[in-house]
Amino acid sequence: EYIYNRALFAQYQWSGDRMDLLLGARGDDHSGFGRHNTGNITLGGKVGNGRLYLSHGSAFKAPTFLQRFYPNYGDPALEPEKSVTTELGYRLGSLQASLFDTRIENLIEFTFPDGYSNVSRARIKGAELEYGKKINHWQLNGGLTLQKTEDEETGEQLLRRAEKKLFFTANGSVAEDTDIGVEVVYTGPRMDRGGVE
Repeated sequence: EYIYNRALFAQYQWSGDRMDLLLGARGDDHSGFGRHNTGNITLGGKVGNGRLYLSHGSAFKAPTFLQRFYPNYGDPALEPEKSVTTELGYRLGSLQASLFDTRIENLIEFTFPDGYSNVSRARIKGAELEYGKKINHWQLNGGLTLQKTEDEETGEQLLRRAEKKLFFTANGSVAEDTDIGVEVVYTGPRMDRGGVE
């Protein structure tokens, strides 16, 4: 058996003196799940010395071939994920802060030893903060994510999704033809099947 997905995507962008607009639309034709239309809109504008933006978009994600048919773990009855995300953010120079809220139908997750399955309704909401700075030949970046996740059917936290994530990267030149990069990632505690942390 084979799977195909054909898609058509269009985008329109407009920028004015103080405001800008981005519109996007996509149509997918999936051999197993039919036609699905998604889109997004982002409206931004200058506020103070920075840029405030509000975006809203929908998404479609079909399960992969392995998620459906991998021996012992795949589930041919898996449904595709459908989601809607709203984000409010502000960028000031190299600093960006945002709030996000994502609602997902049929979230695809993996649990051992059961394999892949759908979470009927899930929600992920939280905040992100990112900052970048160039110092001499080095580019430094850091970010913090705080989020709450929920299986809206059970009220439980989604499996293996931490409430806190932190990262730091440094990339730079140490010689004319030699670059070096360092990445440090912290992921907070998260629950797995059977109450295991």
